[in-house]
Amino acid sequence: MRSGSTIGCHWRYAIMATALVCFGFSSLRQAAPIAFAVGSVRLSSRILGKDRPPSRLAFLPDGVRGRNMTLKDLILEAYELRAHQVTGGPDWLDTSEYDIEARSDGPATRREFQRMLQTLITERFHFSFHRDTRQMSVYALIVDKAGPKIHPLPDSSEKRAVVFPAFRGDLQDLADLIGVQLSIPTASPAADPTRPSIAAGPPAPVVDFTGLRGIYELNLDLKSEVALDMFTSWQRFLQEHCGLKLESRKSQVPVLVVERAERIPTPD
Repeated sequence: MRSGSTIGCHWRYAIMATALVCFGFSSLRQAAPIAFAVGSVRLSSRILGKDRPPSRLAFLPDGVRGRNMTLKDLILEAYELRAHQVTGGPDWLDTSEYDIEARSDGPATRREFQRMLQTLITERFHFSFHRDTRQMSVYALIVDKAGPKIHPLPDSSEKRAVVFPAFRGDLQDLADLIGVQLSIPTASPAADPTRPSIAAGPPAPVVDFTGLRGIYELNLDLKSEVALDMFTSWQRFLQEHCGLKLESRKSQVPVLVVERAERIPTPD
């Protein structure tokens, strides 16, 4: 009996080992880089410079397309990061403009296109990086003491581009929008000693700490009294209409540190 039991155990271990090996190879295949079938990345012939609007990569059913995008724009799209999460690299990283068009062999998911984009920028720009965490002063978007006043849309709802004052997206999308808005100088900002000092200068990192998930639809009808600066306008809107608020704090933020990149992409 003991011998049969031993043989049975050996067979079970063999089956388990085989399954683990197969699972390991499957995981390796899934993690392996994937690439577009064809891809073009070139310096833009028409440079927009400071007049360049915020650039977003268009995800098509079988590829991606973008005009006047910087390498930093492409990194943000490929690795699904926010602007404050990319640091280091050459000084042209967010100024040199590129046109990109790439196609896959067939339809793919957004995540698959992002992985293809990672491969593309690595190969064409000889791009390399490492990951790190940095302590930063941020605005935390948090739930106010009375609780949230907003409710997510049904699960099937999708995000859409912001056309002021209409908004549809998740709360990190809202946080990103607030960060851009807070970087816009006002003609004569009100002197408010309670306003955090990081509201001035470059775009302020605004991070979603609400823990609320889903897609939300909001009418961003901010009050425009002359006495209100942008921070105060947003704070009032968030508290009165959303049950949220902004809080200044220090936070450990994951970042991507650019080690190397070449300005002229290699030919198609």
